[in-house]
Amino acid sequence: MSDEIKSEYEKLKNMHYQMYLLEKNGIQIKSKWQKSKQLIKNAILSLPESEAALKEALTLARISLSAKQMEDENPPLKKIALDSMNGCPVWVVSYDHDGRWGIVDSNSQSVLLPTAEDVDEIFWFDGNYIFRYRKEIRDYSELLKKHNIAGEE
Repeated sequence: MSDEIKSEYEKLKNMHYQMYLLEKNGIQIKSKWQKSKQLIKNAILSLPESEAALKEALTLARISLSAKQMEDENPPLKKIALDSMNGCPVWVVSYDHDGRWGIVDSNSQSVLLPTAEDVDEIFWFDGNYIFRYRKEIRDYSELLKKHNIAGEE
């Protein structure tokens, strides 16, 4: 099946499987955020105590990078996070539909999805991936080829 035909749900499953294969083979995927935070941490450690203002500024920059990293990496939400997000928008990908926005309803443990005619209600974790932000789907097939890692058939 070509990538153009695959649903967003299938692409997400494939991405998670590729990540699993890389992790299983000891290959770590370092994001630009992780690399940047490590550089800032090393810079802070190399500064003398007299540079307190610069250390504080770099620490704040590192905290900001952590927030952007969460948005970029955007892991699927777990129940504990969804319980505290009543009324918040989330990005939902299910095997029935490509991604779409919905509103969390913590009381019924569901997400309300507006449609042209009405509102659909889908329940958490019933064949759904739920994200805080719109999910960017990455393809790690080139990285798998580079490390000569084949999928398990």
